[in-house]
Amino acid sequence: MVQVSITRFLKEQPMLYKPSVNLGLFLILSAVLLSSCSDNKKELIAYAETEDGFTTSSMVAESGIGEILYTLQERLYKPESEEKAMVWQPKGKRIANISYGISIYLDSIKKDIEKQVNIVRRQDGTINIDSSHVVNKAVPGEIVMQCLKHLQQYNDSVVSIDTSFTRQNGFFIEISPAVENYLHNANMLEWLTLLSKIQNKIKSNEYELLRYCKVQSSYNDDSFYAAFPLVTQDYKYIKAGEYITITAGIGSYRWPSRTSITVNGNQTKLQPEGNVIYKCKASGTLGKHTIPVKIHCISPRGITIDSTYRLSYYTLE
Repeated sequence: MVQVSITRFLKEQPMLYKPSVNLGLFLILSAVLLSSCSDNKKELIAYAETEDGFTTSSMVAESGIGEILYTLQERLYKPESEEKAMVWQPKGKRIANISYGISIYLDSIKKDIEKQVNIVRRQDGTINIDSSHVVNKAVPGEIVMQCLKHLQQYNDSVVSIDTSFTRQNGFFIEISPAVENYLHNANMLEWLTLLSKIQNKIKSNEYELLRYCKVQSSYNDDSFYAAFPLVTQDYKYIKAGEYITITAGIGSYRWPSRTSITVNGNQTKLQPEGNVIYKCKASGTLGKHTIPVKIHCISPRGITIDSTYRLSYYTLE
């Protein structure tokens, strides 16, 4: 089975794949911006805007993720895609589970931090930036270490699913020493903004990885679901010199290139619909005559199917 390079695949999908924000660059820019406006209100606004953006992009991504997971599951039950789907559907499921687990963990940290700094949310879930009682605090060291550990576990889990999911393809949360140092010194409001950015990156990863699994489990649409040989003739009783029409093919046929049909010893040409129409002149000899029809095909799963029919007709006069 030939696999498409995931790097090439992503480059060939410019409208759907967007390079993620470099986490290190984001942290450096955040440090510069926040140092010039260190009051809690502006930091709260930055978090609120990031959180709103994450919520919106998440809703869009979830729709696509659900469709891909459904497609992967559906392909398990189709003969033409079953073999590939048995490989890539479990991988897609693992991706979804890993992404869900890390997202739930990050959500729990965000909720705990929001509580500690007195952030108030409206009924629709959006952040009330007019919360004048917000008090910023430092992030405890143990929370920083636990978060870094979970992010590393996420990276390790992703690459363990398939060798195609490598670091150079961007499906990692990069944690350099400089970034780690920043995390140990960032305050809680800065952390909240950062966590939303990380969640957005994880959701983007999930969608792109699942889309890759979908491509790998795809199949050519010129295949058939099942093989049912069909052979018919227009007349059983006919006068000498008149013509008999034989129609032969495969029921539910969608892979004519893998089908060959021989009628009365003659190799016939398949019609665009996947069947053949063969005409022959009735024998001048009175009585019963036979026309052999042989159908050979190979199913999408590589199973050879050979069927032989002997159609009969009677010459009357």
